[in-house]
Amino acid sequence: MKYLPVIAILIALVFAGCVQPTQPAEPTTTPEVTPVSTPAATPDAPPLIGGDKDEHGCIGSAGYTWCEPKQKCLREWEEPCEEPLIGGDKDEHGCIGSAGYTWCESSQKCLRPWEEPCNDTMMPGSDKDEHGCIGSAGYQWCESKSKCLRIWEEDCPDIDSGNVTVDANATADMCVAAGGTVGTAMCCGAVGDFPNTCLIGACGCAPDYSHEVSVCECPDDKCWDGTNCTVFNPQGV
Repeated sequence: MKYLPVIAILIALVFAGCVQPTQPAEPTTTPEVTPVSTPAATPDAPPLIGGDKDEHGCIGSAGYTWCEPKQKCLREWEEPCEEPLIGGDKDEHGCIGSAGYTWCESSQKCLRPWEEPCNDTMMPGSDKDEHGCIGSAGYQWCESKSKCLRIWEEDCPDIDSGNVTVDANATADMCVAAGGTVGTAMCCGAVGDFPNTCLIGACGCAPDYSHEVSVCECPDDKCWDGTNCTVFNPQGV
């Protein structure tokens, strides 16, 4: 029994030699992360002039905008976008052009040509009579000679040329009494004082075939028929 402690010690030593010593744990390392650099923000490039046309083709970057009344692109500091007011464009006679009115000298009033023709714009040759004589060119029908002629170029017994002796003072008084004024005008060579100005061509000759005569200047749209101021009717109706 005296050997029991020794045996116990030997057994303990044997067990101690069989147990492997515990290895110390290796430290855990975190892998390095390389930081990614973020590029600095750059300002937006300015838009190119002309690259911003709208649906009408107006370039906004150049200051142009669409003007509906004028149907075009414009810059309002250069040209206002305003619709013209009807009636704001009266001429010296009071005719409103935007409403289609123009001044007719022969009628002495404003009119619209598509509603009422103006004899001022009558084309030579557009006033032929039933014989084909062009009154605006000074031609009249001569029955005895059966042709159109101009009385200052060729006599016609059928036509009173107006070159008759008249009492100038008496005719002047008649003119004033009818509301006219006595004046002078260049009329055809065969025409005398106070001619019938209702007759187209009486005072419409070229200067070389004209001379100065006394005339009765009637008011408004009237003409002197030899005895009175009457409404001018170029068609003779």
